[in-house]
Amino acid sequence: MEHSFDKKWMRIAIEEAKRGIKTAFPNPMVGAVLVDKNQKVIAKGFHEKPGSWHAERMALSDVEIAPQGATLYVTLEPCCSWGRTPPCIDIIQEKRVSRVVVGMLDPDIRMRGKSIERLRKNGVVVEVGVQEEACRSLNQRYLKIRSENRPTVAIKAACSVDGRIGDVHNDSKWITSKESRMHSHRLRNIYDGILIGSGTLIADNPSLNCRLEGGRNPTPIILDTHARCPSDAKVLTAGKRPILCVASDACIRNDLNVDYLLGEYDGSVLNIRNVLEKLYQKGIYTVLVEGGSKVHMSLIKEQCVDILELYIGGVFLGGGSSWGAGINFQLEQAPKLNLRYIEALGSDVYASYFWES
Repeated sequence: MEHSFDKKWMRIAIEEAKRGIKTAFPNPMVGAVLVDKNQKVIAKGFHEKPGSWHAERMALSDVEIAPQGATLYVTLEPCCSWGRTPPCIDIIQEKRVSRVVVGMLDPDIRMRGKSIERLRKNGVVVEVGVQEEACRSLNQRYLKIRSENRPTVAIKAACSVDGRIGDVHNDSKWITSKESRMHSHRLRNIYDGILIGSGTLIADNPSLNCRLEGGRNPTPIILDTHARCPSDAKVLTAGKRPILCVASDACIRNDLNVDYLLGEYDGSVLNIRNVLEKLYQKGIYTVLVEGGSKVHMSLIKEQCVDILELYIGGVFLGGGSSWGAGINFQLEQAPKLNLRYIEALGSDVYASYFWES
């Protein structure tokens, strides 16, 4: 049963979570409030962005030991697995929090009630479902993606002010500035995987690593239906071991230092949704897609796009190909994009959009 004071403090935790509205995604927005037995706030915290501490750790980090009878209110089930940060249930137990009130369970396959079970086994009183609908409303986009058992997918594109990714001779180096290209490595630092098609692999021979000092390399993911990857491709040695997504009947080559993912194949293309589901099962929870246009269109057609990360270079081409070529929407059926963040990079513009199918 929800007590009135539990509702009150959970509403405050929700407001704390909203402080991450522009920066937390692709992670969920989460807020936490630690309250003593006299209903006085001891500490608050929220999850700011991927890679930063989670809300519980932000709230508890400066607390030496939680006072007897204190309650931690958190909008989403605390994590129990290692990612870029330690499990939140560890600090809850280290700080001797005796009671935790959770807004809702986390549908992430790593949690889904496991954290609640472990806290209870260690003597922590846990209440679940306080202000649940409000907590669910906070992260509708995140919950929808997790319900599909697939990663969060972001398309990254770089184009001229008139939307071209190359001139009439297919020359694309460089439409955007050095500042934009270095900024894009901040995205690689955030996402678990970076995905391209075999055409981009063969044409550009990219490294697909993160070049920020102290940055985190994403796992390269290559849609390579017939295992055409060159044995000397840079991606094989530049960073993390790649995942090569091939047709289920493809010839498995022993000369490639890759992990194979066998995808459903209809004789023409890999089933992109099936590939995403298998990546999710492998622990790839967020994917940055860097090309090419066929991969973009496949994801858009399957309604598997969640974010558009767009770099607009300060150059006008007038001709050439568009990053969105290959699919035509009538205006009333066209996917809608909601601006999430915008930043000037010299003469270029970086704009991040939520993709609404």
